[in-house]
Amino acid sequence: MRFVFFLCSCLFYMPSTAQLLPAFHDLPVQWLAAEHWHWQGQQVTSQRFTSSKSVVDVAQQIQRRLDEDLQVQRLPTAWLLSFEKAHTHYLILLSAQSTGSQGWLSSLALQAEPNPKPPQVFTGLFQHSWMMQHVEQSATYFIFQAHRPKEVMRRLVQSRLLQHGWKANACESVDWCDWHKEAKKMLIWHDPNDERWHVLWWPAT
Repeated sequence: MRFVFFLCSCLFYMPSTAQLLPAFHDLPVQWLAAEHWHWQGQQVTSQRFTSSKSVVDVAQQIQRRLDEDLQVQRLPTAWLLSFEKAHTHYLILLSAQSTGSQGWLSSLALQAEPNPKPPQVFTGLFQHSWMMQHVEQSATYFIFQAHRPKEVMRRLVQSRLLQHGWKANACESVDWCDWHKEAKKMLIWHDPNDERWHVLWWPAT
């Protein structure tokens, strides 16, 4: 069920008409446009569909087209089907309608390596952090949820950076700064609307 939470937490989607699995090209369903998202640097793709067939019929058709083990969980209002194929986790939600059924197929690419961790200089300063996506090959974009008021956090962040040998290269305002340490670089800015801090981090430029 954690995968369902992943889908609700995703950002940056882009519609597409490409189908997720060629094996399902003749599935008795009508596909809508696929949407591509990023969550914690991983790509998530979701594609909704409708069918004149029942949930049981669609589930059986899916089973026939798979060589992988299919896990099925029957919930009070829907069926959840999941399987893994080519380093990708697939989740299918099926729900009955007055005539036929509907659902969506989602995929989450499984990374071979763990997600990048926030710069060590921020350890203990924030209660939550998100790695949104790679902005470019060498940079990573983090968002931090602070556990203290903005003024206190600003002093803590600046003090911690200076203690770790970072230097402020340019500060457009109190809420936006360019920091560097040898070949490393960070752009840090604060969002006054939701009290989150944003960091673009280049571990080595």
